[in-house]
Amino acid sequence: MKSTQLSESFNASLKDYLKFDHNLPQLFMHFERMVNDKWYKELEAEYDSCYWLINLKIPVKMLIQARNIYTKPIFEKFQEQFVEAVELNITNCVEDNGDFVYTLTMYDAFGNYDNCKKRYVRKGSDNKLFCSCRMIEIKGVLCRHAIKVLRDIMNIKEIPDQYILKRWTKELDLNV
Repeated sequence: MKSTQLSESFNASLKDYLKFDHNLPQLFMHFERMVNDKWYKELEAEYDSCYWLINLKIPVKMLIQARNIYTKPIFEKFQEQFVEAVELNITNCVEDNGDFVYTLTMYDAFGNYDNCKKRYVRKGSDNKLFCSCRMIEIKGVLCRHAIKVLRDIMNIKEIPDQYILKRWTKELDLNV
């Protein structure tokens, strides 16, 4: 699947640069131009992620930390989740074999909980969080539900190291 996607992506990129009526020298000239353009865009993206600071919607310690460690696209996703966590409400807590299960809801347009989707965050005895939305496992970024439990229940103001995936950070260590 991955090789098919890579091949299709590469073919789509080539279409912008290559034409069927090009001879061999033209083909290589246009191919080299495409490689140079891709390399330049990659350098621009790296520069942007390292030297441009993204505006914070809410100046809090967790967002400042996230802005400093995450790449720009991941930080934007995290910040969106953080802002949405502000509107969530923890409506119930149940103990289940030493774990705590929190029910989170958001008001609907009419100001009640009844028509809203409920999400459940399980806090294990080791303080590890698991959310029913599974965003942490699928995308590798804390979801709004887990952020709400971290901040309001556990009183944690920074992202715990266990939730920071190396692949989403600016300081990607390629020697590991």
